[in-house]
Amino acid sequence: MKNESSQRIYLQFRCKDGEVGASGTASMALLGWYDRFALGLQSEDGPPVDGPPVEVRFSRQPMTDPLFLLLFLAGLERTFGEAPELPRHLLEPEHYKRLAPLADSGDLPEHLRKGTPEVVEYEQVCLSILNWLRERGEITELLVNEPIKPADWYT
Repeated sequence: MKNESSQRIYLQFRCKDGEVGASGTASMALLGWYDRFALGLQSEDGPPVDGPPVEVRFSRQPMTDPLFLLLFLAGLERTFGEAPELPRHLLEPEHYKRLAPLADSGDLPEHLRKGTPEVVEYEQVCLSILNWLRERGEITELLVNEPIKPADWYT
């Protein structure tokens, strides 16, 4: 039988176009938002992006990819003309050598519950970026550590 914490979802969000996402971690939710945005699902009223199309692929776990936050911030800067500031060490590859074994363990929610400092810091930064997107209206609703919403929330 599953325990109560495995029946809860860490993060649920609704985008300004009404689409919703759910994830076990803030970093995966950020990747989900980015995937939608990068695929051109952002609203038509956003500024046009000039230049050739670029495809960026990340591993299933953005926490282990040293380029994830750097490229994400560059995309925000290009699109919105600004981006949130992040701790400098989170933009350096050396940080990910220490973080990768924790992420590769396969249980990031458990590391969050235990309070593993590197995981908590990274996920908190990803959550702050999601809140930054909410402040700009890209995300209209953000729920953290709430029971999964009923089906009508997703329509």
